Amino acid sequence: MSEPKPRAVRVRTVALAVMILAVLAGLVVIVLSQQSSRTSAVVVEHVPELGSHWLKANLDDAVVIVPDRPHDRAEFTDDWTGFTSAVTRTRSFTVRTNAQRLRGGPVGPKQGTRIIALGDSVTHGWGVAEDHAYPARLQAVLADAGLQAQVLNAGVPANRIGGMVGWCEQSGEGLAPDWILWTRRPGFDDPPPHDIYVDAVRRCAWATGARVLVVLPPVSTFDLHGGAVWSQEQRSLTERLGAVGIRVLELTPVFRQAGQGQGEVAVVQDGTLRVMDQATGTSWLDVPVEGERLPQAVYDLFEDEPDVREALFFDDGHPDRPGYDLMARTVAEQLIPSLRRGEGRLRAPREGPSPSRPPPPPPPRGGP
Repeated sequence: MSEPKPRAVRVRTVALAVMILAVLAGLVVIVLSQQSSRTSAVVVEHVPELGSHWLKANLDDAVVIVPDRPHDRAEFTDDWTGFTSAVTRTRSFTVRTNAQRLRGGPVGPKQGTRIIALGDSVTHGWGVAEDHAYPARLQAVLADAGLQAQVLNAGVPANRIGGMVGWCEQSGEGLAPDWILWTRRPGFDDPPPHDIYVDAVRRCAWATGARVLVVLPPVSTFDLHGGAVWSQEQRSLTERLGAVGIRVLELTPVFRQAGQGQGEVAVVQDGTLRVMDQATGTSWLDVPVEGERLPQAVYDLFEDEPDVREALFFDDGHPDRPGYDLMARTVAEQLIPSLRRGEGRLRAPREGPSPSRPPPPPPPRGGP
């Protein structure tokens, strides 16, 4: 029989075992935190009555993690809740929703002018906190101007035109809005002359009885498709919607003017894409480009150089916090004169002849 170990030896053995277990536990925590930082909460679901997806109801600060740089669809998992190992620049934000499936707290009784910002991920405030999304910032700007207005956030990531008009007809009219801010650009499934888009805006106005301002979100210089078509979209929609009394606000030139001299921009000329630092006029890289897809070298640049960033955007489609502030101020400038004149609802919902109802657009192609 072996002799018992001295007390000091036993204490050191136990201490060493505790230390080893602590290190292992720490490694597990690190691994789990790295895994969780790459997986986002699912904040949308299919809603049968809308025939489309919409925000889940009554979410309580669901954590969403997104790339903090331009990104390609191939860098996402099939369900858009995670990324490949190529994405290391990320940002996180939380999403709270109410019983009406809107981002924010309970709607409460109508006070003053009720404005509904309806759109996709830009309206939702993809990438920023609820209070920094453009609807919340717009309400603050209007309050600073002495106007009593309630701005509701009906922005849904990856929202489609069919989903937006369906929401107007099924849910929007019950909220009795005075104004609808239809905040979305035409999609790939609605090429010029944008018949689906124009008809959807008119149907939303008819269903809700609200005045409508169409807001075309800003196009990043790293969005090669949007950069090629945004001015054409503005001209077409301004002409067609202006003919029925609906104004169109294009934000792209506003953002490009405000961002001059700051951050990086993508410049395409003669088949070459240049990523240029506006502050110094120097080029980070010059690479051949074909079609409307960013070369892999651009994604690699953003990963390798954390300070490379386009002013007023955090990726190639969504404003950052200063960008959403600029967006809110610009929309407010369009609204304030009308609100001061007391312009509100045009009529009760669904009065008068209905606009034509074309077949619904094809299903979504892509993420937020």
